[in-house]
Amino acid sequence: MMKNLKEFLLYFAFFIIIFINKSQYATGCADNESNLELCFGKVNCKKGSEESTGVGIIISDRFILTASTLPSDIWCEIVYKESAEATGSRDSVVITNFEIDINLYPWLTPQLQILQLVEPITYKVKEAAPIDMTTKPLKKFKDLSTCELHTVNADNKVREYVATIVPRKECEAVYDPLHEDIICVKMPDGCDHCKLLKGGSGLACEDKLVGVSPYLLSTVHSHDLLSTIQSHYLWSTVQSHDLLSTIQSHDLLSTLQSHYLWSTLQSPYLLSTVQSHDLLSTIQTHYLWSTVQSHDLLSTIQSPYFLSTVQSH
Repeated sequence: MMKNLKEFLLYFAFFIIIFINKSQYATGCADNESNLELCFGKVNCKKGSEESTGVGIIISDRFILTASTLPSDIWCEIVYKESAEATGSRDSVVITNFEIDINLYPWLTPQLQILQLVEPITYKVKEAAPIDMTTKPLKKFKDLSTCELHTVNADNKVREYVATIVPRKECEAVYDPLHEDIICVKMPDGCDHCKLLKGGSGLACEDKLVGVSPYLLSTVHSHDLLSTIQSHYLWSTVQSHDLLSTIQSHDLLSTLQSHYLWSTLQSPYLLSTVQSHDLLSTIQTHYLWSTVQSHDLLSTIQSPYFLSTVQSH
């Protein structure tokens, strides 16, 4: 599923953003109501006493794009604008990371995650909508100085700020090495990205999503880093027709990446019955056998970790 996630994201030229800021935050940082507010919401994640809050971008009725380094067993919810009087929310069942390694520095590895929702978002007029994601390189945009950063403020309102994409050479002068999927963005004088933006905030050019802001912004000294949707690695991924079809197929996606299935594979009950006649007969059934032959699941079953677990039990 990791490969599919990369293919999906890279179809749309996403980047992680790093910010280049002035040394002072005096005046001139103006924000406006986001014209893409229906596409954004607040993401709340929790495990035990640990909590994390960021921004989620609606890319379909069942999938939320955000930025984080959280492991896949974290529970999250997306809170979005349902109406003028009420707010809607949906719980996530699966978290899929762009990279396996924990990302300590946002200029080294893109902080991209996709949350799969338990229940789909119901699109209604003036309530929620999927965002448009760019399928063209940044160099083909007419003006990269009039892009906008969209985030959720302390009042849970979606606001936007003007942002300018910085030339890569200027960005590399500050961050070396710089991941190919990372771009730098400059905010207006007076804007403190550490205070204004949350992880998962989106960069849009011509109302097309092109980047996602990482966490750990306070570690980014003078540049505003942004995760791009459009790196060579991520760019070719988002254009995969097969992945788009897979993402839209709830049954297949649930089978391949459901944590319930993974929990079942690791359960003592299943491990103790691996050699039983009944289980072998079940595995040989047409439906389950075709599932076991899928690349992701088969790789898991054949992994040294899984095999050693089965043998040790």
